[in-house]
Amino acid sequence: MVQKTDTRPREAAIVESVRTNSFGTFGHLLGCAETFEAAVIDPGGPIASLLEKAKQTNLTINKILITHEHLDHIAGVAALKQALPAAEIYIHPAGVPMYHAKGVPVPFAEWESLWSSWMGRRIVDSVSSTLLGAPYEQPNEPDHMLQGGDTVTVGSLSVRVSETPGHAAGAVSLFVDQEGLIFTGDTVMGGVVGRTDLPGASGFDMFSSLKHLTSEFENACKDATLYTGHAPPTLVSTELSRNIYLNNTLRFVPTHILGNALFVVLLWFAWSGFKQTLSLFRKLSHPQGKDRVKLVEKKTK
Repeated sequence: MVQKTDTRPREAAIVESVRTNSFGTFGHLLGCAETFEAAVIDPGGPIASLLEKAKQTNLTINKILITHEHLDHIAGVAALKQALPAAEIYIHPAGVPMYHAKGVPVPFAEWESLWSSWMGRRIVDSVSSTLLGAPYEQPNEPDHMLQGGDTVTVGSLSVRVSETPGHAAGAVSLFVDQEGLIFTGDTVMGGVVGRTDLPGASGFDMFSSLKHLTSEFENACKDATLYTGHAPPTLVSTELSRNIYLNNTLRFVPTHILGNALFVVLLWFAWSGFKQTLSLFRKLSHPQGKDRVKLVEKKTK
């Protein structure tokens, strides 16, 4: 179910945020109040509510900006591109491999052999329909690669790109400096920060990104509004005063980098076991595989 949030329009900008899936991911509509051009930031599920918001505010969407490559932030790209073929997709190059893998961690790409089966497709469709609210569609090829320091124009608005990897390899934060708007994706989210125990994440990169964002926030207008991936809008001043990971970045070391080390080790062992099981499944599903397995069993007896 899509849950709407408060609208916080600025003098030259229009911002609308809606929850797009069962992960609680926010998709954002950033529009220029002068030219009525707009960008969608992180379409993570059904796009009807975003399109309706654009219609209500007379905005024309011509850009799709991805803060990072996880499936709950890109699941609506294909549908949005189908509805708006002229809209151009922007993503950081470090996020492209997972983006091409439908937002699933690249080490799990071997699952694709199961997805391609009749049953596999229906399992994936069922899971994605439940969690994302729509069938799991392959996102379109990106049109532009985002780099730190780049500026993307949305009408008369200038969107500055800052690289903030950690939660994801291709994570970026987007700054509309003249309007006091910041979109951090899942890097900083209302008192907390994004997890770093997923494939492609890095606690050390997050440590550096938090130091960088703390500096950015301290130089920003204190009533600048922060729009995130999974939390309602907050103020930069609030984050600087209450977010313990920004107040004291060293807290991040024991709670994330060291705390996630055990989880990563356990995940590695689980993944190794899964690969062995998948390998056996492939052998058994192959016409000659069953005979080979039977032959091995006979020899061992």
